[in-house]
Amino acid sequence: MRPKNVVTPLLAVIACAAFAQNEAPQSILFRRELKENVQTDYKLELNMQQKISSEMLGGEQDFGIVGSMKYVEKTGKLDTGKQLLDIEVIISNMKFEYTGFAVMLQGMMDQMPREMKTSMRVNNRYAMVPLEPKKDEAEAAPKPQQGNLILNMVGTTWTEALQFPEKEVKVGDVWDTVLPKSPSLGNKEVTLKSKFKEMKQIGDANCAVIVTEGILPLVVDLSSMAGGMGGQVSGATLSGPLNFKMEVCVDPATGKIVEMVASTRGKQVLEVNQMTMDVDNNTVIKLKPWKASENKTNNN
Repeated sequence: MRPKNVVTPLLAVIACAAFAQNEAPQSILFRRELKENVQTDYKLELNMQQKISSEMLGGEQDFGIVGSMKYVEKTGKLDTGKQLLDIEVIISNMKFEYTGFAVMLQGMMDQMPREMKTSMRVNNRYAMVPLEPKKDEAEAAPKPQQGNLILNMVGTTWTEALQFPEKEVKVGDVWDTVLPKSPSLGNKEVTLKSKFKEMKQIGDANCAVIVTEGILPLVVDLSSMAGGMGGQVSGATLSGPLNFKMEVCVDPATGKIVEMVASTRGKQVLEVNQMTMDVDNNTVIKLKPWKASENKTNNN
């Protein structure tokens, strides 16, 4: 008869070996599936809470915007030679609530179109390339300033910050994500750090969590946006570095976004008509699947 004290350690060794095999880091080559004629509906939520300080304002004032919108991504034609997929993003069902000084935006926001469209191209690593609007769509498209107002509010950086690494990575690996030059980034490339954090179960999906963070040297021209919508603001800019962090859950098999949370925090300077104000910025953006029941809440 085999001694019991031999069986127990043997079972422990087998169990540990099986556990180690299941938990061993698995390398993944993240790639977006380039498939034509696919529509994905998301809900994009915005929570912007700012504190504006100025002696002329009598001290510290609140500036808050909370809202949501439907964010639809439609894929179009695939350029098989360049491996670039046409994408149209449609924003609708916009709902916003304002507190403090943000109430001043109510009139401007009432002028927003009920639906906004943006065209771009994307490769299999999620790098996005903007496209010029078609001639027959030029008149129907919203003014650039109107689009910039919404896109700056909801944050365009998260779409550019999701870039898959060139090579396979495993949990814990880190790579550079380079944001392209743009006026809002001082016309300089900005390098962020991305990390394959973990695998995570969300509903029925086993997702890969990618975290990207760094500092954004933001400079936003508010006067051009307000002017394009009939506003009377002139010489208005918002500038200063913000700490950016994004956590996105993707399907490792298709590269599809399941959920996303991005935040920007930091202190900036608001200059309006030669008046300077300090701004304590705290903004959170969330992207999650759109539910059919939310179609009933279509408001502008």
